[in-house]
Amino acid sequence: MLLDRPERRRRAVDAAVCFGILAASYLYAPYAHDGPILCPLRLVTGIPCPACGLTRSFCAMAAGRPAEAFGEHLLGPLAMACAAAHGVAWGYEAAAGRRVGWLRRVAFSSRVAWTLAAVLLAYHAVRMVRWGLSGELLAWIQGSPAGQAVTWAISALAG
Repeated sequence: MLLDRPERRRRAVDAAVCFGILAASYLYAPYAHDGPILCPLRLVTGIPCPACGLTRSFCAMAAGRPAEAFGEHLLGPLAMACAAAHGVAWGYEAAAGRRVGWLRRVAFSSRVAWTLAAVLLAYHAVRMVRWGLSGELLAWIQGSPAGQAVTWAISALAG
């Protein structure tokens, strides 16, 4: 199927976003461990979200450290490969003006989305249990602004 001019522009923008993510991962790699906490949930509560670690994983992959990337987030290298594949496919669609048939079937499949969501949530549950058993989760919560506010409120009420 042929794409009209606005659709070709959208595909070009989509491809640019994908490649921008890859470029940003490469540029941010030296600062990924020293930078600020980017996750709003973890910043406020200390509790990591299911996507926590993806930025560091992308940066490790971009820097050529796949073992570290898998250690930061098991699904990070897969997500990065998907971003690269989509960037190439959308770039092709923009340049050729033709749809890539498999892209719509995979990228916009509800079955694929639900499967990935289930895998992500299961992986996150395992990580939460591991962090809980190691004591890291409690330390993160206690060190967060919300944790400190709760500690202050309890000491004020008890006090």
